[in-house]
Amino acid sequence: MPGRILTASFALLALLAMPAAGQDLLVASRGNDRILMFDADGNLAGVFAAGASVPSPSCLAVGPDGSVYAGVREPSGWRGVVRWDPGGSLAGRFAAQGLGDLTGVAVDAGGAVYAGGTSGNEVVRWNPDRTLYGTFAYGNGLAMPAGLASGSGGKLFVASPGSGQVLVWNPDGTFDRVFRSFGASAQPVDVGLAGDGRVYVLLRLTGGQTGVGVYTSGGSFVRFHSGGSVMPSPTGLALRPGDDAVFVSDSSTGLLRLGEDGTFRVVVPAGASGLLQASAVRFRPAAQVSENSLLVQGKLTAPDGAPVPDASYQLRFGFYTQAAGG
Repeated sequence: MPGRILTASFALLALLAMPAAGQDLLVASRGNDRILMFDADGNLAGVFAAGASVPSPSCLAVGPDGSVYAGVREPSGWRGVVRWDPGGSLAGRFAAQGLGDLTGVAVDAGGAVYAGGTSGNEVVRWNPDRTLYGTFAYGNGLAMPAGLASGSGGKLFVASPGSGQVLVWNPDGTFDRVFRSFGASAQPVDVGLAGDGRVYVLLRLTGGQTGVGVYTSGGSFVRFHSGGSVMPSPTGLALRPGDDAVFVSDSSTGLLRLGEDGTFRVVVPAGASGLLQASAVRFRPAAQVSENSLLVQGKLTAPDGAPVPDASYQLRFGFYTQAAGG
């Protein structure tokens, strides 16, 4: 029988090829400088980024190639967008003068990056080659931009809580339209664009209520899902590609999911799995592997079944040519 390990026993739980349609649910944990990965059931899948590379992450975006972008604020006061390539390696930083704390970031199909923040009533853009385009969206009621979403045809949807509106700009920077105006009744926090053309808006309503409104592509009201007591401080909205399941990050309660009964439930409580002050949530395609690769999930234990101390352990696996008798 081939040797299994060199230094400890290994209890194998699963040996699986990652499905091509898999999704990682990324959640920014602003309270401890992390971006965490979860599955739809709230199980921690790993830490995507942590520490000095992602100081105080406030918003997230995923590019068409699977690259991840986060708005950050360094202790020195520098504010900007950090990018990781699809493999998780740090791949660059985007900066512009006068940026306040970033409240929204988006990437369009061509790779251009957009960011809005607290310092002014504008959204800035960086070109696909990472050069600064400058101010992209301003005026037309835009006030304190928050969540951003890039839609079909390159149109940019912007949540404007200062004016109680969701606004839309064309890819050339010209103003397109007011998608929806809530007036003084609600402040839009984030925007999600569904595969069927509907638009989901994360809202803070007057009186302290919160929830997610659903609208047609033309801005007509479809329905509203109340956040209830589990959504006191919503910060971000994400729709899962494929079925448009709704997830919300909340800085007080953690990660929420909208159930089939129309009720939001906590799937990752604040403080669990290292999640502190959840500030944003986004989906990205799960890491892909080649056809002759295997991903291993398991736990490493001592001979008595107790967890081993944190350290580096060398493992050796044996492969068999037949199911039995080999």
